[in-house]
Amino acid sequence: MSLNELEERLRGYGITNIGDVEYAILETNGQLSVIEKPEKRNVKIEDLNIEAQYEGIGYDLVLDGKVMYENLKKIGKNYAWLKKEVGKFNMKPEEALIVTQNGDQSIFCQKKERK
Repeated sequence: MSLNELEERLRGYGITNIGDVEYAILETNGQLSVIEKPEKRNVKIEDLNIEAQYEGIGYDLVLDGKVMYENLKKIGKNYAWLKKEVGKFNMKPEEALIVTQNGDQSIFCQKKERK
């Protein structure tokens, strides 16, 4: 592997400075394993001695205008609740490209583009 190829692969990991790398190992399957220098690694919550809150799992509630009734049932909600929540985004569920309820109970909603 050339140095240019190595730098290209590192950029794929979001590493733009080769000096931030402790080890770059070319595995037998052709993948590159990268271990950054300790001072360059991302900070984790446990590094800061902060207690993490459980986030739960998110659910898709609408995909391309189609209401996912089974997922509504899993979270103990119904269409009336969904309609009210999506209404906060000034649309109906059927007008949404995607509606998700994230693990923290927050709602993400994106309207479909008109053609």
